[in-house]
Amino acid sequence: MLYAATAFPVYMWMFMISISAANADTWASEIGSLSKKPPFYLWTLKRVEAGTSGAVSLLGTAAGAAGAFLIAAACYFAFPSVSLSSILLVGCFGFIGNAIDTLLGASVQVRFRCQSCGIETERKDHCRKPTIKEKGITFFNNDVVNLAAILLAAFTGGILILLLPI
Repeated sequence: MLYAATAFPVYMWMFMISISAANADTWASEIGSLSKKPPFYLWTLKRVEAGTSGAVSLLGTAAGAAGAFLIAAACYFAFPSVSLSSILLVGCFGFIGNAIDTLLGASVQVRFRCQSCGIETERKDHCRKPTIKEKGITFFNNDVVNLAAILLAAFTGGILILLLPI
């Protein structure tokens, strides 16, 4: 919408990066959860359950990169007037957005523990009972982490694109 209102090209780049980052995160999470080996938690490098925020696996990382660069490739074909190197920036910053998401998930994302069954969850209630906050910032749920990671990748990429002659 900002690009339509201003015709300032960096807004289009930021949009492409944001879609690339969102797709990278989705692919990393969904495909990574299919890994035969449990992922590693980012800070401790110990294996944890699939789906744990802040955990990484080789399959999930590869899927995130593929998801980011698929969107970049689609942008290249949708906007043939841009250079291949510029589109590579879209893919790289899309993947960086996925990495930021993982870092935020491991550090500030809120986590709760169910009082009944003992599992770790991102929900404020489980087994029809309130959960106990274990770590993280209360308002920093998965949706906020996703939004923050996408915005950080898009803004950082946008600044770099402004500084580089593309």
